[in-house]
This record gives sequence, structure tokens and C-alpha cells, in this order.
Amino acid sequence: NDFGAGDDTIFVSQARVKFTLSGETDGGLAFGASFRADNARNGFGLSANNGTAGSVYISGAFGKLSMGDVDGAAVAAVPQVSYVGLTSLGSLNELWHIGTGGGSVTTSGTSATSDDPSLLYEYNAGDVSVYVSATNPSGSLNAYGVGVKYAMGNYSVGLAYEQGDKPVGDSVTQVTLGGSAVFGAATINAGIVQTDFGGATATATDYALSVDYTVNAATITAFYTDREESGGVAAYGLGAAYDLGGGAKVMGGYVHNDTFNLDAFDLGVSMSF
Repeated sequence: NDFGAGDDTIFVSQARVKFTLSGETDGGLAFGASFRADNARNGFGLSANNGTAGSVYISGAFGKLSMGDVDGAAVAAVPQVSYVGLTSLGSLNELWHIGTGGGSVTTSGTSATSDDPSLLYEYNAGDVSVYVSATNPSGSLNAYGVGVKYAMGNYSVGLAYEQGDKPVGDSVTQVTLGGSAVFGAATINAGIVQTDFGGATATATDYALSVDYTVNAATITAFYTDREESGGVAAYGLGAAYDLGGGAKVMGGYVHNDTFNLDAFDLGVSMSF
């Protein structure tokens, strides 16, 4: 890749273990948690995560309430489009959202950041799902949002509104619209985000589109993004994955940052146990 200073070729290996816990009360209230081993900290001489990694939930007839490293309402209602490669190659496919812990914005020289643990409430009624989210009030960018998704058969569409209140200046607002459609062997995902930074700062519109095409054990993926909020960064990528069976896949991809004329590619094996 040449995303850094000069061309670099590196080896990458990573092992992740995820623990999932669940239970149910006598009254039928479900509860549980999940976290990765590499996110676990004991707090003795180390920096504790304090709920910024992993998540917990309770669910029942009232819906599901989750807290921790969870999606905001916009991502829950309108998921990100598909990435390419083994490592996602910088996640250039992803659109920016304020309602996610760790999201930041700078306007008029003032920076604000949202924090985890975030809160996500979801309620499903047939084909319709409703989402309400809020980031940790301790952050300088207190973001909250609401979203709705309609899914029927091979089609879904989602709409969300999020707002981030900064300590100085006007609020940052976002409207997200997107959807997914399956046509035989092809799956198309698309999303658009309109961001208003408040005050005299201009608005920004981000677009993303991906296509996944499956032929037997192989899946070919392509995406394109155009992100005005990042200064007009446009990027595209092409990748493929071949299922070897038993949880193993050969995956590779290529991405190009069109704005800065930068390239990156990867190839490797993903193993899920």
C-alpha cells in the first residue's frame, strides 16, 4: 500500500476470541453480554475500558436495550455498505456518523467527540424496526438519534436523524437514507448522509454504493464512496472472497483513494471457528 509515506509491504496476522453470554429470567426477560478477549482489561495497572468495549443487553416484549460499543440509530437503520479485502483496507467504504462512540467533529476551531458506552434501543413490529440511540453524556459531542427501517423479502429501506450537541456553537445534525436489495445472485447496498455542521459552516453530502455478486463459493464485491465531510474524499474498491468450507475463506481486495491518488491491496485467509 502507499497510504502512508512511500510504498510499504507488510505481513498481518490477528487472532480474536469473542465471548458471548446469555440468560433468561423466570419471567421471560432475556439478558446477555459479549466482548472480545483483546478488549478485556482488569484495571490493575492498565487502562480500564469502562464499558467502551463489548456490550450488554436486556430484551423482552418491550424491545431490546443494549449498552456499550453499539451502533447508533443511523447505522442500525441503514448499515454500512460492503467493504473489500481481508483487513477492510482502511474502511474507505464507510460513511461518517456522529451518533457513534468515538465520532468527532471540528467546526469554527472547536473540536467535540462522542464517547462510549452508547445506548441503543430497538423495537421490531413485523416488517418495521425502530431505533433510538444516545452516546455517553460525558462526551463533548452528546449525540442522539432515531431511525426506522422497513424490510420485506429481499428489500429494505431505512431513514434516520441524528443530532450532536456541542459545548460551544450550534448543533451538528445528520439525515441518513439508504437501503438494500437482492436480485438473484447480486446484492446492492446504498446510503446517503446529509450533514449540517451548524452556523455558517457549509453542509456536506456523503454517498456510498456496493455490489456483492455470488457465484458458487466465490463472492465478488465492489464499492464506491464520495465523502464531502472528509474534504471531498472519493474512493473505490474491488475484492473477492472464496469459501473453502469449515469457516475458512481466501479473501483479497484493492482500494484506490481517488482524491489523493493512493492505493492499497491485501490477500489472506480468514478463519472463523
